[in-house]
Order: sequence, then structure tokens, then C-alpha cells
Amino acid sequence: MAFGCIKLIAPIERGVEVARFRFFNRTLPQTLLVATYLLYINIVFDILFGRIRHPISGILTLAFIVGVLGIVNERRFGYITAVVAAGVNMLWEALLVITVAFLLVLNLIFAIALFALLIHPMSRDYQRIWFH
Repeated sequence: MAFGCIKLIAPIERGVEVARFRFFNRTLPQTLLVATYLLYINIVFDILFGRIRHPISGILTLAFIVGVLGIVNERRFGYITAVVAAGVNMLWEALLVITVAFLLVLNLIFAIALFALLIHPMSRDYQRIWFH
């Protein structure tokens, strides 16, 4: 200690990336942010109403979980998984509306909105630039 100089030790070294796993990411553009909310809502409703017991709905729910966690952690595989799952879900809901009951139209509307948010140019540009 020469002339009163104090050496400060930083708790984290520069250049070291701290691994963070998130469930929400408020820094995403609004299209992806709303899409993550809709994915979480779909997951909760699928679990609450027992849709995960059906093989196709169960696989879609698992794909939603992988997709949303990938999106909020800015991973490209999560975005791709969410887009594919949302597209299949949209077709599945359309098939259910046509064959089972017209009352499921609201589910179809949410499925179309989710797919549209995920393939929106703002969402695609953001994932192309920032996702790993």
C-alpha cells in the first residue's frame, strides 16, 4: 500500500459471462413478449384441463415448454420449436373446430394469434440477430 492506494477486487472478472436461466425476458420485442405470455397461458390451460393426456396435445405442450424457455433465454432452437409447435397447434385446433364443435373457435383464434406473433417480421429479425 503505497501512498494510500487501495486495490479494489471486482466480484466478477471482466469478460466472464454469467450463466442466467430466465422464465421471463422483458427485453424481448413486444411481439415475442406477447407470444411468450400466450405460450405460458397455453401450457397452463393444457395442464389444468387435462389436454396433456392426449398424445398430440401432450407433445404440443412439451414443445410449448421447450419453445417458450428457449425464447426467453434467447435460443434459436426455442424459437424454431415454438414456431413449429404453434403451426401444428393452429392446424390441430382448426381440425377440432371443423370436426368436433364450433365452440372451440376461441381456441383457434388464440392459436392463429400465437402463430402470427411468432412469425411476425419483428420477431424473426430479433431472433436472427440476437438468439444464439
